[in-house]
Amino acid sequence: MTAAFVCPDDHAHGDKTTCRISHGCRCTPCMLRAATDNARRRRLAAYGLDNKTTRPAIGVRRRMQALAALGWSVDELAAMAGISPRTADHWTMGAGARVFKRTFDRVDALYERLWNTPPTPTEPIGRRRRTMALARAAEHNWVLPLAWDDIDTDETPPIPDEAPIDEVDHARVALAIDGIRLELTRAERLLVVEQLNAWAYPDGAIAEQLGCAIRTIERDREVLGLPAAVGADKQPIGRAA
Repeated sequence: MTAAFVCPDDHAHGDKTTCRISHGCRCTPCMLRAATDNARRRRLAAYGLDNKTTRPAIGVRRRMQALAALGWSVDELAAMAGISPRTADHWTMGAGARVFKRTFDRVDALYERLWNTPPTPTEPIGRRRRTMALARAAEHNWVLPLAWDDIDTDETPPIPDEAPIDEVDHARVALAIDGIRLELTRAERLLVVEQLNAWAYPDGAIAEQLGCAIRTIERDREVLGLPAAVGADKQPIGRAA
């Protein structure tokens, strides 16, 4: 009959890295610890929460926030990713430290598709979604995709160099088109004037929306080569339906 295994007095029974692993102890406390650890690993693997099947959530959070900073709404991103808006919002707001690898891959694929493509809605509901997404991003200081050198590993977004006077931020242009007062570069203002003129806004309405003089809008139209949007036979039609 085989003699029972007796642990040396200095063994730390139940410590998975000392007694059973290092010394091969098979006493009851060590075997119970081993069984508990094995069950825990199987449970984590089943739910995709072990290190091999999960990724840090920061990469998913930053990608969703960067797309929101472009003007993509959570509802639109959820539809494109094939998930519920609630789940997409959960990812965007960054609850949790890790996500499934399949979640990371899905968001990463969406990000690669859209990182340099702001939405260009033509329907009123689409423009409202874009405005709300941009406003939310501004409220939380979410940055555009190009603000990151490495979106997964940067500790914080790099501090950008001072923007050239005529640099265009399309998110700011979209907000200005939707009636939000912002300080715009000249190039951004020209884009806003061009769009509002195309919607048959008169110069006075454009000037009021941008908070500038009518003469400024008239000069901008001259630069763009655009006729006045209203005349004897043309009345403001507002935004395209």
